[in-house]
Amino acid sequence: MHPEFPKFKPIDFEDRDFIHEILWRYQPQISKLCFANLYNWRHHYSVQWCMYKGILLLLAKSQEGEFYAFPPVSTASRADVVLMLL
Repeated sequence: MHPEFPKFKPIDFEDRDFIHEILWRYQPQISKLCFANLYNWRHHYSVQWCMYKGILLLLAKSQEGEFYAFPPVSTASRADVVLMLL
């Protein structure tokens, strides 16, 4: 079972297949949006994830301790989700 917004969970290897499939369909243009990269940095940046209406949401923590969100991941429109997160 995957976490649903607003409950985020730390990324773990058991999440690989689920998250990888979403990222593969999305085809991000930047390398930081791949499971291997997110997983490798999970401890340093406290990478967390959840789903919201079929859209993957990712959070990380800066070295100053502030959380920031990655752009929502989906092939569908994400405008409503971006506004909600603001």
